[in-house]
Amino acid sequence: MIPFSYDFMQPMYPLLIQQFLDDYNLSAGVALDIGTGPGNLAVELAKVTAMDLILVDIDGEALRTAQSRLFELGVDNRISTLCADVEKLPLRDNLADFIMCRGSIGFWPVPVQGITEIYRVLKPGGCAIVGVGAGRYMPETMRRRIYESMSASDRTTSPRQYTLEDYDAFARQAMLSDYRVIIEDDISKGCWLEVKK
Repeated sequence: MIPFSYDFMQPMYPLLIQQFLDDYNLSAGVALDIGTGPGNLAVELAKVTAMDLILVDIDGEALRTAQSRLFELGVDNRISTLCADVEKLPLRDNLADFIMCRGSIGFWPVPVQGITEIYRVLKPGGCAIVGVGAGRYMPETMRRRIYESMSASDRTTSPRQYTLEDYDAFARQAMLSDYRVIIEDDISKGCWLEVKK
């Protein structure tokens, strides 16, 4: 087994951010990165937009790493970190233009509560994307290599895996009206819940 590291997933993040830019026309406003970990998505978003970034994670050490990486990058974005549980976000209603959450939903005790909170802090006209996967811009050979590395790692906790039906049920239980479930080619490659307000 190889030691788990976010480093072997690094090629995914710029491609995923490019997909978000193309899909949601991101440039300015407030963006939340829920379950940011070491800030990989936030770093890539900061490189290509003027968005104010709020990095949210339940792990304070991960937030310190993310903040340090963004500081070293020297970006001009306004950046803040928030050590909080997605199921109880200490943020005002209608705050964020865009919310991204990649890879953490499988660790949430009650996904419906996390999705409800994300919707609450999403601004009218905003969009949130919650799920797992590498995005549609990832070349298949790269995707296979990354997924094989993840499977061979010594990661001690594995997230729960959800089906298309699970994501749809979460959205209905959260009483969302404008959402869709997106499958990346097939469910084993990724599944996302896109929420609009």
